[in-house]
Amino acid sequence: MKYTYVLIMLTFAGHLCSQNTFYKVYSTHQEERSFEAAQTTDGNYIIVGDRSSDYYVYDSKGLIMLIDGNGQLIKEFTIENDNVSIFTIIDKKPGQNDVYIVTGFQDSISNGKRTCSVIIYEIDENIEIISRNTVFSLNNIIVDPGKTTFKNDSTILLLSNYSDMSFTYPPLQSIITEIRLPADSIRSYVSNPEFPCFPQDIVYIPKNDETHVLYLGHHLYDKLSIKILKLDKMLNGISTIDMPVFMSTTACATSLTDSTYLATASAFPPSSPFTHDIAVYRLDEDGNGINGTQYNNHPDTVLFGGFGTNTVIINDTIFVVGIHNIDPSSVYQSTPTWIQITRLDMDLNILSHYFYGGDASYTPYCIISTLDDGMLITGYMYDYNSGEMQHDIFALKLNSDGLIVDVPENAPWQATEAILYPNPARGFVNIEFSQVYQTARFQLLDIGGKMVLEKQLTTNRQSINISAIPAGTYVYRIFNEKGLDERGKVVVE
Repeated sequence: MKYTYVLIMLTFAGHLCSQNTFYKVYSTHQEERSFEAAQTTDGNYIIVGDRSSDYYVYDSKGLIMLIDGNGQLIKEFTIENDNVSIFTIIDKKPGQNDVYIVTGFQDSISNGKRTCSVIIYEIDENIEIISRNTVFSLNNIIVDPGKTTFKNDSTILLLSNYSDMSFTYPPLQSIITEIRLPADSIRSYVSNPEFPCFPQDIVYIPKNDETHVLYLGHHLYDKLSIKILKLDKMLNGISTIDMPVFMSTTACATSLTDSTYLATASAFPPSSPFTHDIAVYRLDEDGNGINGTQYNNHPDTVLFGGFGTNTVIINDTIFVVGIHNIDPSSVYQSTPTWIQITRLDMDLNILSHYFYGGDASYTPYCIISTLDDGMLITGYMYDYNSGEMQHDIFALKLNSDGLIVDVPENAPWQATEAILYPNPARGFVNIEFSQVYQTARFQLLDIGGKMVLEKQLTTNRQSINISAIPAGTYVYRIFNEKGLDERGKVVVE
């Protein structure tokens, strides 16, 4: 099958490369979520998640989508049976570039007995099922696979959370399972049920043959925060240690070498317990911090690390996905969020911030590198203007600089280094721009080009009073002499 690509010619690292970018939302009248994605050898993308009739996912079915290099949906399928099922993980099978391992669970009730099974599917590049294997099944226990890491070409380590439904209020626990492919469970580690343990990510350390598990929980009777559980090669517990800083959730582990990895998570800054930073730290094989950085845009705006996989390394550049302006307590947030892409060098110096969205509430769940040295971000979004209480899956393809090009002029979403909201506005507007800039200038012009307001911005987030501005449509510009220059339209009511 032949596809037409929009080719964007970019020069980087001394090479000329063609890159495609796009943004797509796959809208239906059902509740849909995506958790992970992979790229095929022919440039398509496979996205895994679930579909259900409402947010409570009591009837969810595992969903697999295949989209082309322009984001167009080629085909999809769901697991259609009477059981609840979800696909949460996709990996490319080692040694077989055209075979993918999809992991999820199936929850069934028969004769009054509830059984939860962890399932591994093998699929091809056309998302046709090659095989289906059950790793293990447990009675009256819900197991939700979350992350995998490869120990070698034939063995994976699977991190899952589980809840024992025999308890009135079942505590969330972690289970780490070593699996010889395709589905031979070798051994497992189960966390202590006396201490709540919400699993976040898992990484294998070849240098000392250890597995490190990032989890949100208690260290003995200490505070609830991200910890590192260290396991030996037989999955016996070695120790539990603290992160270098207080990290609160959305932790992601990204391998760097055979002895180091990055840990990225939401974090509280030392100066304020009510603000969320994003923290990125380099850890050694013992889980000790080597160096790190923390950043936010402004104390009045909540910045969360993206859920699932929020960090990827491309050509010696680190890209971190965050959620800007999130309300962590709200499932159906009625104010806009932005997908924030932060670019860092390998010494963890911030190079740039870009914002995508602003027209809905976005939850990025996965970022992967692509064959053209770009990246694909997937997740789900809630359009609070639609009147439908549901989430839809989105896909955002960016180039090697973390940018999207050829944004439609009438696009309701933004792709920018500076954002203005709310829009439409009444009485005031908030203006925020990349943390790498200290100051900027704001201009508001009418449609005829006449200046109606101009203001110097002395911080990277300011509220500006526009109560004296007559109702209408205006053009704004946010710029400085260091390269920031963003323009758009705002409606004043």
